[in-house]
Amino acid sequence: MRMAMLLLALVVSPLLANGKILDTDLVWKPSRTNLELGLPSINLLRFQGKAIFLAPFTDGRPDPSVIGENRENLKRSPFPKVTTHEDVPKWVTAQGRTFLANLGLPITDSPASRVIKGEILSFFVVEGDDYIGDVRIKVQVERDGQPIWSGLALGSAKRFGRSYKTENYVETLSDSLQEAYASLLKNPSFMDALAN
Repeated sequence: MRMAMLLLALVVSPLLANGKILDTDLVWKPSRTNLELGLPSINLLRFQGKAIFLAPFTDGRPDPSVIGENRENLKRSPFPKVTTHEDVPKWVTAQGRTFLANLGLPITDSPASRVIKGEILSFFVVEGDDYIGDVRIKVQVERDGQPIWSGLALGSAKRFGRSYKTENYVETLSDSLQEAYASLLKNPSFMDALAN
């Protein structure tokens, strides 16, 4: 047993010293229903005969691989990081396409007259006493190549969980991203830009 603990310490210590504790896959695991998100009812008749393309998002974050950090021990420096080897903008875009299409919006896989573009400004979870997520996306709607609306999609989430658990990080990120997309749907000017 002592030997096993010593080996574990030898493996974990360099990771903690480098400020990196976890590398995880991105998994879509939201915990809230559309009803719990407070989504408004969408008049789908406004979108008949229209097509909307969610263009691949870009990444404006300083380090594309970092998606979180553990700040339980405020004396530790640097804080241990949580990273992903996946393409965050591709994942965020794919979840958005599915989320919006499932609500009945005419989302297409190829360019259309209406295009939603986005730049990811934050996609991050801080673990302290709780897991706290923050997703911010700068969004622009274009019609026939001309920008007609811009704004922010903002999402946050808070949950309790055990330390260093990848599932808590991905659940918090999923809930935060879901909330960010919901914030767009609650914005009448965004919906008008898509429908008109």
